[in-house]
Amino acid sequence: MKNLLILTTSYPNSKNLSSGAFVESFASEISKKYNVTVLAPSVRGGLIKSPDQGCFKVEEFRYFFKGFEVLAQEEGGIPAALKRKPYLWFMVPFFLLGFFYSICARVRKFDFVQANWAVSGLVAVLPVFLFGRQLVVTLHGEDSRNILNSSVHGFLFKILCFFSKAVVCVGSEMAGALQRRFPKYRGSIRFISNGVSDKFLRKKPVCDGEAKVTKILMVSSLIKSKSVDHAVFAVDELKKSGHKFTLSVVGGGELSCELQALVQRLGLQEYVFFKGVLPHESLEDVFAAHDIFLVCSSQEGRSTVVMEALAVGLPVVASNVKGVRELLVGSPCSYMYEYGDVSMITKSLLLANDRLQSVGKIRSSDYSKRWVDELGLTWESTSESYKKIFDG
Repeated sequence: MKNLLILTTSYPNSKNLSSGAFVESFASEISKKYNVTVLAPSVRGGLIKSPDQGCFKVEEFRYFFKGFEVLAQEEGGIPAALKRKPYLWFMVPFFLLGFFYSICARVRKFDFVQANWAVSGLVAVLPVFLFGRQLVVTLHGEDSRNILNSSVHGFLFKILCFFSKAVVCVGSEMAGALQRRFPKYRGSIRFISNGVSDKFLRKKPVCDGEAKVTKILMVSSLIKSKSVDHAVFAVDELKKSGHKFTLSVVGGGELSCELQALVQRLGLQEYVFFKGVLPHESLEDVFAAHDIFLVCSSQEGRSTVVMEALAVGLPVVASNVKGVRELLVGSPCSYMYEYGDVSMITKSLLLANDRLQSVGKIRSSDYSKRWVDELGLTWESTSESYKKIFDG
């Protein structure tokens, strides 16, 4: 069995249990095909590997004094940490050097290297080239936006394409946009969706009989681009019109205090609940206990939480943005609205609830699960697509 090194700048840890959860899920599935080692930055409190994940190793690279390595454990990842705490920029050179040294020390033991995010790929380019290994770089939402909007990032992207066997985009719209912008590298740019765990597909929705309150769920970082305040305003409109809805928000971030103050100002303490950050392995139970999943983002990559909501069987109400739209167009139990229109959020929630009441939660769930199956949104399918690149 060949050896695969997965590079990432985020991984579940003691402070942020959901950080890089998709990396862990991918590593677990592809470890059935390769001997897998994940290399992730050291964090204060340590990385956490879920007990139900597969047979792969997780190794940390050091980049600063023990106990002070806080760059990669904040909600929203390194970009959010640098935005909230600009003084952390002084750690970035140490981070890059530590990452580079750790890759150099390990890469000769591996046949393939898969790098998550452009920065990981760029750090890996030289050691992979020197030791003659194959590199596949996976871009996520923020990567593609930077590449399309910045000439500097565009130049760095060309370097990635030149030295990589493939550059994978997790969204089809993302891949299409990059192929149009960089036609010379069209053949190197691939689309492979992230997947969802089988445990989400196996999960059955919780039925409360004649439930009098419809439970809305958001799983989101509490940052500006996620627009959680729009959801709060929508719940306020529903309350004023006499409809019985509650909103639970799973996640943390810089706007936590501000959003809780908004809830208090509107008198919604009995309608809106902030659950904080939860471990990824508990999310299928959280999804199953709710009725409708809501996304209010101004921008998204290929939204993993939308895929997970559909896999559990929830109808989805979401803003009509890239990364979400490609998952929901044609979906039988989902509704999209123009970003920022709170009244349309309210109307969409009412439409989703009316359909839920008319077809029943179990039947609605079956529709959504079949949709996930039609799109092939499983980690098994994802890992098989990567295997074709590695072995091709």
